[in-house]
Amino acid sequence: MILNFSTPRLEDAQRVRELTTTARVSDLSFGNLFLLRHHYETQIAFADGFLFRRYNAGRLVGFGCPCGTGDLTLALRRIEEEFPREERPALLLVTDAQLGQIRAARPDAFTVITDPGDFDYLYRRDDLAEFSGAAFQAKRNHLNRFVSDHPDWRFAPLSTANASEALGVVDAWFVGQGS
Repeated sequence: MILNFSTPRLEDAQRVRELTTTARVSDLSFGNLFLLRHHYETQIAFADGFLFRRYNAGRLVGFGCPCGTGDLTLALRRIEEEFPREERPALLLVTDAQLGQIRAARPDAFTVITDPGDFDYLYRRDDLAEFSGAAFQAKRNHLNRFVSDHPDWRFAPLSTANASEALGVVDAWFVGQGS
């Protein structure tokens, strides 16, 4: 059975959150999936108790590890069905814990390639909230400059009312990064 992929929409937020409550990786946050959907040509699908993610831009071409509570072996086979027989599917943005689950479910189906440039940085929530100590000096400087340059900044939950504004911020950031 082929997966029915579509571009993430605001209406998908609750379902994505339900399937990713235990995930601790930024690429699974609904905000990132939604706001970066055009930049990475992200598509999502729901099947068999899983969220499936497909990326098709730049270095990100392939699938994220399925996230959910169903049978991972079945979910990985669904991904394999999306590829022609002569190709092996690429799984992207896989954590060590996910890699262990993948190897247990489908030991010889996937090749592992490590790219340290894609590693996430892990911080304790309290450390990020406080930015205390020398280790966070650069982040404090970055934050202080942002506040100085944008005195009218505000936090607001993502909604249909402000989605285009949030996308404009993301697009402007990508332009500034040369992406």
